[in-house]
Amino acid sequence: MTTDAVAPSVKAITCPSCGGTLELRASGFSTLIVCLYCGSELDLTNPQVKLLAEHAQAGAELVLPIGSRGHLKGTDWTVIGYLERNDGWSAWGEYLLFNPYEGYRWLIHQDAGWSFGVPFLIQPGSPRGLTQKIGNEYFKKCFRETTNTVDYVLGEFYWQVRKGDQAEVNGYVSGNRMLSCEIVGDGYEWTMEEWVSSTEVAEAFGIENSGQYPETGTHPLPHQPNPNAGLAGYMFKVGAAALLLALVFAIVFGSSSPRSEVSLLAGNSPQSRQVVIEPFTITGSSQPFTIDTRGEPGDNSWLDVEYVLTNMDTGESRVANQPIEYYFGGNWREDDRRGTIKLSSVPPGRYSLEAEVIRPEDERGAYVAQTPTAKPVEIVAGPGGIFWSNLFLLFVVLFGPAFWVLAKAMSFEAVRRDDYDYGHDDDD
Repeated sequence: MTTDAVAPSVKAITCPSCGGTLELRASGFSTLIVCLYCGSELDLTNPQVKLLAEHAQAGAELVLPIGSRGHLKGTDWTVIGYLERNDGWSAWGEYLLFNPYEGYRWLIHQDAGWSFGVPFLIQPGSPRGLTQKIGNEYFKKCFRETTNTVDYVLGEFYWQVRKGDQAEVNGYVSGNRMLSCEIVGDGYEWTMEEWVSSTEVAEAFGIENSGQYPETGTHPLPHQPNPNAGLAGYMFKVGAAALLLALVFAIVFGSSSPRSEVSLLAGNSPQSRQVVIEPFTITGSSQPFTIDTRGEPGDNSWLDVEYVLTNMDTGESRVANQPIEYYFGGNWREDDRRGTIKLSSVPPGRYSLEAEVIRPEDERGAYVAQTPTAKPVEIVAGPGGIFWSNLFLLFVVLFGPAFWVLAKAMSFEAVRRDDYDYGHDDDD
């Protein structure tokens, strides 16, 4: 709790109704004080402290008791008054703060959280308009005009306020600020509200943290910052940077190793359908090994290329095969005349790659009506290669949490706007 806050001049007066001693904290500024003991209204403009009305209701147990002192928004404040209001749908409390050098401020406590209100002395526009403009900033109306009623009064005030007083109120929002206007007859009172976290209020006045949306309210305040919007944007930026770095790394290092290219014209002789490519040298750590195959099997036919990658030092080998197919009909086509095989984590060493082309006519028992034509096959092989599936998994790992936070941010906005009477397209 802040203990070094500067207290304004305090004057003691006696309640003419119950005889209780009251401390007048804004002497010379306040025009009304409501007795803490009996709830009587005392007119401070009368030198004899005129008794305006008596209430049977005693002082309420407040979150911020009258006389509480705290340091908020860079200034020392004293709580001098308290109002309770309702608009027919909900009720809330308004604490009047005072500093002899800064004047009055409002600390508004609703189910959804706290707001710090600064009296706005400039008339921005019609108090019943759909928008208000302050400088280059536009404030848009979010709720229909409501009638607010004072249910309870306690402490000092700079105007004659009583239980049952009513005012027409309009609210306008722009990002994290809200402009409200109270209309009483021909008079207007504007207030600029800024959202304040319950933690900030608790630390300022040394009270227990009462929590914040969503724990204490069904709807966030119109000007309450979306707690997930900034985090989602940051996570997307970090994820995009990491994914781009991984992509550049994969392209540079995955394609840096030299590749060998061979072409076969797979004919009837076994020698025409076989080839050995060597040597491939892998140094340092294990690397992927990529084999790209392209062939022309002919119409409605196929080829199968069988590969054996052998470590020339240890004799260990890996086997893979790549089918090459081309089929079509009246209104369909299946074109698989090229394919890629990627072998992951091939250890360092010297390697040879054997390739053999298998044709339909080479299968045992195949009927050959005429001498088959040779089938061209092109092979490009070597260490390195980009595993796009790994990059996709990296994308999921990087952006999955970001999309989850984004979904929470969108849900927050949906809940907030569900309570609006007017739509908005501004982002918080």
